[in-house]
Amino acid sequence: MQTAPGLVDKNALRIGQKVPTFRLPTLDGHRIDTAVYRGRPYLVTFWGSWCIPCREEMPLLQRVYQARGGKLPIVGVTYQDPVNDSRDFVRAHRITFPITPDDGIRVASAFGVLNGIPQTYFVDANGIVKDHVAGSGTAKDLQRAIDRFLAA
Repeated sequence: MQTAPGLVDKNALRIGQKVPTFRLPTLDGHRIDTAVYRGRPYLVTFWGSWCIPCREEMPLLQRVYQARGGKLPIVGVTYQDPVNDSRDFVRAHRITFPITPDDGIRVASAFGVLNGIPQTYFVDANGIVKDHVAGSGTAKDLQRAIDRFLAA
């Protein structure tokens, strides 16, 4: 997928780096702790309901999540998005994977997501970034990245 110029911060996590774990409340009142994913691959996607490319990617991620029966965990982290707007989007699009508001962009900062979204990190069972998709491409581009990740 093409990365929009200036979208990825110079401090963004790179392929081969270990991802930080985080524990935050979800939009539905539960808590997410990414430490529970140790030993299996998962995705972390940064998005906002106001972001047009994100609005296109989130339904694709939901389809992937459903197709795998939830066995490929996906964690959505909102980026500079009012909680009510995020909730409305999640309800309207029937997103069932966990979504957590990033209060104060703490998680985004830890990942180096400072200049834009959408950004999706593909994390292997050892907590290492295997791929990073940033910017507004097409759903087909994101699907290809997902297929590569699942085939590895």
